[in-house]
Formats: sequence, C-alpha cells, structure tokens
Amino acid sequence: MSACCPFTCLPLSLFASRKAMSWDTWEEEKTGSETAGADSNSLPAAAASPVTTNGSAEDTEMPPGFLFKVKAMHDYIANDADELEMKAGEIVLVVAFDNPDEQDDGWLMGMLESKWRQIKDQAHKGVFPENFTQKL
Repeated sequence: MSACCPFTCLPLSLFASRKAMSWDTWEEEKTGSETAGADSNSLPAAAASPVTTNGSAEDTEMPPGFLFKVKAMHDYIANDADELEMKAGEIVLVVAFDNPDEQDDGWLMGMLESKWRQIKDQAHKGVFPENFTQKL
C-alpha cells in the first residue's frame, strides 16, 4: 500500500514529480547551482521595460514627478492663484507636490494634459480638489 495524502487520498508519488514554482510565477524556481549566480534583485524583462504609449516611452512625454491621470467629473473654478481651473471631461496629469508638507488632504497637484502637450511647461500646474475627479 502506498502513502496517502490525508486530503485527497491520492498517492504522494503523483505529487513528487511536480516542479516547484516561484512565488511570483514569472519563472520556475531555480534549484542548486542555477541560483548560485542568479541576481536576486533582477526583474523579469517584461517588468523592467518602460511602459509605452503609441510607440514612445511614457516617461518622456510626461512632466517630471508625474504620478497618474485623472478625469475632471465637474467644472472647478480656481479661487486662488495656486489652484487649477478645469472643466468636466478634461484630463489632468497629477504630479507630486514640490514640498509634500504643503499638500492638504483631499487636494492634488496637476496640470491640464492639453496644456502640457502644447507647451510642455509646468508653470501652469495648480492644486485642485480630488473629489472633483476620477482616477484613470
């Protein structure tokens, strides 16, 4: 009689031939001498390559400190010189605050994508209420 797994009642010999898989499932786990020369900090080639949009690297088209895009769901009229005015439907490129201590809860820093594409100048960035937007 062969050894039996208590949960499935299948012979353990069926499971002995299975290859161990890496936790991230990108590649099979290496054993013995295969891991001796491997760099544990290396990423799979697919994860290391830059994201592209229309054949060009995304980070070359985006402003420094770019985080993500949002779509304005409502018009927002700027009340201060440091605020960004936006109309419903416009896409805003969210960027990191120059000084994170200046960020108030519920407010993001960004610039209109249409202006950035035209003049590539961060002078037109401003703060706006996050709840007027939807993350893309």
